[in-house]
Amino acid sequence: VGFFYLEDHGIETHFFKRVFEESRKLFALPINEKEALSDKIMSRGYTAMQEETLDLATQTEGDTKEGYYIGRDIPASDPRYDPAKLRGPNQWPSNDVLPEFQ
Repeated sequence: VGFFYLEDHGIETHFFKRVFEESRKLFALPINEKEALSDKIMSRGYTAMQEETLDLATQTEGDTKEGYYIGRDIPASDPRYDPAKLRGPNQWPSNDVLPEFQ
């Protein structure tokens, strides 16, 4: 188990509130809309409840959490694009669904 505490980072409290609000909206979407945001090749976007298993040696079922993963957003047309190294595009909800998410 680990954690860290970051002080004097300069990020305003209202920004954190917006991030949590947009996250709440994302995870409240119907499951089919969330699953459409999953990219198994790049390990980006949505992961469903019990889709991941932290400890295969002791767990008989997947983790009881949903997740949403992003990284450096690299389009397929970029020379740095490389699925073998997980260098590629993020999965974003459409602006029609969550206009403030990205």
